[in-house]
Amino acid sequence: MKKIAIILFFLSFFSFSQTKEFDYLHLSNPDTKNELSIHFNTEIPFKLLKDISYPKKKYTLNVSFLINKLGEPYQINTSFKVSNNLYNAIKKALLNFPLEKLNIKSLDTKVKYSFQIIASAKKHGNIFYCSSLMITETLPICNSCEDLEYYGDIKNCINEKLKTFYYKNIDSSAVIVDNTKRLKVKLKINEKGKLTFLKEDGFDLLIEKATKKPISFKVPASINNNATFYNYAFYPSKNKKKSLLNPLKKIIEGNSTNDFAKFIAKKLDRKYILNSGLSRMNKNLSLHFELDKKGKPINIKTNSRSYNLDKKIIQLFKEFPFQKLNLGEKNPLTYYLTSILSFKEGKTVVATNPKLNSESIPIFPGCDNSKEIKEAQKCFSIGVQKHFARKFNTSLPNRLGLSSGRKKVLIAFKINKDGDVTDIKVKAPHKKIKKEVIRVIKKLPKMKPGVQNGEKKDIKYSIPFTLIVK
Repeated sequence: MKKIAIILFFLSFFSFSQTKEFDYLHLSNPDTKNELSIHFNTEIPFKLLKDISYPKKKYTLNVSFLINKLGEPYQINTSFKVSNNLYNAIKKALLNFPLEKLNIKSLDTKVKYSFQIIASAKKHGNIFYCSSLMITETLPICNSCEDLEYYGDIKNCINEKLKTFYYKNIDSSAVIVDNTKRLKVKLKINEKGKLTFLKEDGFDLLIEKATKKPISFKVPASINNNATFYNYAFYPSKNKKKSLLNPLKKIIEGNSTNDFAKFIAKKLDRKYILNSGLSRMNKNLSLHFELDKKGKPINIKTNSRSYNLDKKIIQLFKEFPFQKLNLGEKNPLTYYLTSILSFKEGKTVVATNPKLNSESIPIFPGCDNSKEIKEAQKCFSIGVQKHFARKFNTSLPNRLGLSSGRKKVLIAFKINKDGDVTDIKVKAPHKKIKKEVIRVIKKLPKMKPGVQNGEKKDIKYSIPFTLIVK
């Protein structure tokens, strides 16, 4: 008997880190009695540790964070997904810990910091077993990215440089002939700062040509001051121009002359504006929210690189007369977004949108009455699950001789302006399973399309689909 599980993945506001493999257990001197362990043990209820589900062959949980110009931690992430309650407790506890006690000589906005926080012990279950030494990660250095001061901006700059190099030297259309096959480009900056390609089927000859025009970096990436490699992978597109566009350019620019901008400029402390961390790679600090059934804002969030600035902006947003904001049509299944700060001509200025940007998600048939976006997403997921349960040929794995266990299938598709499913791409353990998944996806019902700023738009979706073969 075969069982099928399907999960729809939606991006959340925080994420978990994918830090390079590092032996925290033996190289960061963890201790149950150091100040960090005692602090977390005091700040976080022990009951939150009981439900940790470790990935295969993992027995520790690690935390990473970055530092802003104000010396505050931000982008605090865990090495794998944990419960929201535990994540929020870890974040709060770290923000309350004096950074001078972390044994860091000097805080640097260009460095990523990480440490072990929890380990699984046979006798005691999960315990706080924190690193005594912080692990530091730096990125490769190249001339075109040296002006940037934040780790995230440098990383985006490097990735853009690598992608540009690829598109200048390799014609993707020569290898992308099957729209259902996703060819992945894997690039590596080695320990000497030289760029190499990790070969994939279909790219070998083209890669050989590209390596005749190598690029080098002045300094390689490092972990604890020891040179290491840096990997970047992406799926190439036939459309070079579209692939190289900076997604930040899609945000409609605000101005400084509307009432909301004037209110923010008057109330927001100048130190936050000057140290907001905006740059040519990170041009906008934005605020987004949803509406409840009564038209009141909920789930208000920003992309600030300061948790204190995040709180201040949300506070000011709540103080400003909401009826003065131009939202257009009010809909509880719509995201609303406005810039707050923008990087223009080398300076950071207050700039908000006279009319807020809006984006409505595609709606699965029968989900129109959802009270909020999260509920509509859940309804979408349930609708797809039921569709697969009805349409997928569950006897197929039996005939393919697959070994028992979990078999992952990744599905990517678009819901176009007409509400139809298009551009289906599937990665599966067998070509017949791939063909069957595509057949089932094509039979999904017509949906209410997504809308951005009043115009119907194509919206991309990704679904991790798990076949459990017994």
